[in-house]
Amino acid sequence: SSGSSGINAEYGQAQGGMVRLGYPPGQGTPANRQQWNNLQYQQQMMAQQQKQGYFGPGQYPGQMPPGYPGRNTPTNYPPNTAMFQQQVQQQQQQQQQQAQQQQQQAQQQQQQQAAATQQQHHQNLASQALKAAPTPPPEQAEEKDSSRYQTLKGCTLMLIDYPEYYSKDIINKWRIVIEEHGGEIANFYNPEFVTHVICMSRMSDIYKRALEDCKCVTTAHWLNDVVIGKEYMIPHNPLHIPTQFKTGLPDCSKMKISVTGYEGKERIYVKDMIRVIGAVYTGELSQQNTHLISRKSEGLKYTKAQKWGTKVINARWLSDIVLYGVVSVTTEKKYTALGDPKEMILHESVMPKLLECWHNFNQRDPKPTTKFKSPVILFTGLPSDKNQKLTQMIKRMRCKLTTDVKEATHLITCKIVRTVKFLSAMSQCSYILTPAWIEQSCNRKMLIDESSFILEDKENETALGFCIKDSLVKARQNKVFKDLELFLTPHIQPGPRDMKTIIECGGGAVITEDQALGRVQVPAERRKSFYVVSCSSDQMICQQFYQKEVQIYTSEFVLSAALTQQVDFDSNKLFVQDYRPDENSGGS
Repeated sequence: SSGSSGINAEYGQAQGGMVRLGYPPGQGTPANRQQWNNLQYQQQMMAQQQKQGYFGPGQYPGQMPPGYPGRNTPTNYPPNTAMFQQQVQQQQQQQQQQAQQQQQQAQQQQQQQAAATQQQHHQNLASQALKAAPTPPPEQAEEKDSSRYQTLKGCTLMLIDYPEYYSKDIINKWRIVIEEHGGEIANFYNPEFVTHVICMSRMSDIYKRALEDCKCVTTAHWLNDVVIGKEYMIPHNPLHIPTQFKTGLPDCSKMKISVTGYEGKERIYVKDMIRVIGAVYTGELSQQNTHLISRKSEGLKYTKAQKWGTKVINARWLSDIVLYGVVSVTTEKKYTALGDPKEMILHESVMPKLLECWHNFNQRDPKPTTKFKSPVILFTGLPSDKNQKLTQMIKRMRCKLTTDVKEATHLITCKIVRTVKFLSAMSQCSYILTPAWIEQSCNRKMLIDESSFILEDKENETALGFCIKDSLVKARQNKVFKDLELFLTPHIQPGPRDMKTIIECGGGAVITEDQALGRVQVPAERRKSFYVVSCSSDQMICQQFYQKEVQIYTSEFVLSAALTQQVDFDSNKLFVQDYRPDENSGGS
């Protein structure tokens, strides 16, 4: 213990910068004296530590004392210097990492606090609305006051953003409120049915799509005001407009804001805006407050704020933060002028596109505001388990599932198959897609762009000699069998009924045998061109057309044209044996 205290004593002297271990007084430059003293200090320290057994002979100490002054250690002790510098760097890195972790934890705590504040805020909104819409006893169910319970009649609302941040209990309360007031709930954004989108921010894909589709877009604050006020209304308050942020702004997280001079609904709106931007509302005003939202330039809070140098502004400053997502300078005249009664009114010029959609919606006649029609979906070539899974998803999407290719708009398949459905769909359907389109649409709760999910089957495309994307482009430009008339003999494969479907989906016409025989009675130069699709089993039927020089093809003539979306008149001709009797032969 005595040795240890000796080391500590000498270390304390060295740390104080007063160590002089035998260098002749008044000789040499200060730099030389410091270098020599450092060397002497290190030698003495090593000797005492070795005596105490801190390290063995020929070894250097693993850790030098904190604040070791020998930064100019002579080169004959490089190991100790290098180790000391390495340890200093490690300590600095650790300190930087700890500082970063602390900063990240502080930011997370601020975000969690802001989210918790908003969650509580919206829970209060839901509770208020729920109290305003009590469920009547069963015997009174038919006697509901329509003005009270049918405020949202004709409205199909979809809630987005909120389910990601708030508990199921809060969301279920809102569902009850909406249904009690005559509205319907949509869990999937289908423009044919959804009339209103209730969201927190303007950041989601559904918000952008809804605005393009001219849907009514608003927030839970609007829904609360409609339910409490028992009257359908167009958004008139900044809180009715989705923000450009979800859980408050970082620049507002350290703000402590108090309010004075506002009463009733106005005071509630101001307090709600404070919470929405992520700031902290305080009922009392203290020197810790950063801002005071004041209606008038008078009152106790106003006087204290002036005395303490607290920023005093009107509610328009909050409104602009909510609307534009930017913290404006508080010294602007429009924010420092107190007493304007219109400071929280939403002007038409703020969000013209959004508000225009509201004017286009007629609650009494809630027809779709777009010409959009839900996809009509057809399956082919899918495994049965996949078929069942996709069927359930289509129900959630509120799309129609069909077995009739003539009414289908989207064919879903995993690969190219020469089925009647696939061949007909090449001409009929707008898209031939993989199942991933349905799956990802369900995950995102909206119909997503189809272009990334067009079927690709390189192996079969190569084998069949066509490109499915090119064929679909051709099909949109022109129907492959347009202006063609074809007569089908009875034994072709696929059968005449299926072949007729393929031809008619491609814009062609199928004529009867009598119609075909009528065509051949006309001289060839005046005859409207038509073609026969037949097979070797129907040679006798083909004779009458062959003799009149009508071109006859196999079924592949139609099937290949349906795939490639191009008719090849030079291929797939049927060889017809001439059964005409010899003119020199006669009967008995």
